[in-house]
Amino acid sequence: MPTLLPRSTPARPWTPPRLELSAEALVLLAALYWALTANTAFFRAALQGREPADASTWGLAAALLLALVALHVLLLGLVVHRTWVRPMLVLLTVATALGSHFIGTYG
Repeated sequence: MPTLLPRSTPARPWTPPRLELSAEALVLLAALYWALTANTAFFRAALQGREPADASTWGLAAALLLALVALHVLLLGLVVHRTWVRPMLVLLTVATALGSHFIGTYG
């Protein structure tokens, strides 16, 4: 006897949607992260003697940040291939953290 009710499918657990980023987007995000977190000594030295409330100081800081991000993206874009972008970014992030720690500690 045929039934009109649809067959029940087994319930699958809910999984959140995955964030999919291209290799270029990952390189850009990593470069922005490195420029903001690993270059505090550079920014301190570059902005030394300037008044923090001055608009030209903020403009210089923004220009330096943009130049650092652009330089990182340019250099990484030349050597990173989409198949090994993640392992390379992980390795470079660990190396950046270690370098930033030693620069901050020992000058």
